[in-house]
Amino acid sequence: MAMACAMVLACLLAPVASQAAEKPGRYPRQAPTTAAYSPQPGATTTGKTDTCKSEASKKQRARLAAAGAKRQACTRPSTAREAEQARPDTLKRTLAAQHSKGWVPIPDLCWDHAFDGWWVTRDKACKIESKTAEVWDLRTGRKVGEVYFLEINYGYTDSSESTWGNQMVVDKSGGWGRIEGAQVQGTASCHGKCKVVEGRFPTQTLSESKPASGDWLLDSTVGANKRGNGHNEPRYIITVPFAIPSFPVTDSTESIRCDDQLPGQGPGCVVPSYDPDWMVSRTGVWSNFARHVRAAQESGLPGAPDGKPLTRLMDKRDRIRNGDRACPQESNGGYPRPDGYSCDEYPFRSTHQGAYTQSPRAPAPGRTFNWCKISALGPGTGARGWSACMIPKRENSSAGRGLLDFYNENRILEKDKFHVGMSH
Repeated sequence: MAMACAMVLACLLAPVASQAAEKPGRYPRQAPTTAAYSPQPGATTTGKTDTCKSEASKKQRARLAAAGAKRQACTRPSTAREAEQARPDTLKRTLAAQHSKGWVPIPDLCWDHAFDGWWVTRDKACKIESKTAEVWDLRTGRKVGEVYFLEINYGYTDSSESTWGNQMVVDKSGGWGRIEGAQVQGTASCHGKCKVVEGRFPTQTLSESKPASGDWLLDSTVGANKRGNGHNEPRYIITVPFAIPSFPVTDSTESIRCDDQLPGQGPGCVVPSYDPDWMVSRTGVWSNFARHVRAAQESGLPGAPDGKPLTRLMDKRDRIRNGDRACPQESNGGYPRPDGYSCDEYPFRSTHQGAYTQSPRAPAPGRTFNWCKISALGPGTGARGWSACMIPKRENSSAGRGLLDFYNENRILEKDKFHVGMSH
């Protein structure tokens, strides 16, 4: 049996040697760019989380029993009753106390959505699950112990760095039977446009007082002016003395997108399944701009947080066409500009919903509002069309720079979705 245990461990841990750092890693900064935004449900990821009920597991137990092995461990998702033993609040306090010992801080979005799948912001992705390790007596076919534990899978990015991180925490919350000395150990591999450059998940005892963890730094392999997605795949095994280890549990992270497609910004990485909101103050320095955006959305145009999103347009010629259709210059038969004012369009010229690109062959109707100083347009409603309004020139230019900052900070690329919301 000792040889069988050694072979299983060797198969699992063989990739660890390749995870020695190719170069010193730099952890993405923990100053979120979208901290004020509400988290959203993430995508469904793949992984092998039940190693107890699979046919391969059953066949292996039969083979091991025939070879004289006595016990084997396996892992699976916890039942609702077993999950009740989990203590996310206790683990949160424990990790906070141990932050100075090298833990990457787990954000509130993890704890707020424990046991509810992946939840994401533009720079974070987190999932907390409750799992159970079973210990089986191979001679009698009976279960002789269970270990209950929490698993946290947390990925984090930096919009100005091509390196991103992944931390996995495994914390014992209870159990019964022959589980004394249970341990966890693992490794990871990155799939897609990424590679592991630093990280480890060493052997650690499963304890109710000290969580176990593994962490990795991943580098993007995306080339200049390109974009690409990748996901890390942590995998670990549970070992119990005198028992064959469990099959590896695998649990991929959310997909992470890295790119080098923003002019003058350099490479960076985000969580692409999150659609960010650009929040504009109704009472701040862009109050006239905000008033126009809000009126346009209330008239039926897309982009509000509870409606259809806008999608970014990066083609320069089409952006110019959008601006020329919504806000033609007076010299070309367009609208007169009052002194100190310029023409603001919505949806923005930098979106596919702009005045030209939303309907190139059959021009969509324009609209305005009675305070917008444009007599050539009238009111309108509905999702099709666009709005134009004269607002103070400096404010309009400043808001345009703010929109560009939002694009860069969140790495909004061609056809990426986003919304525009109002704040006080």
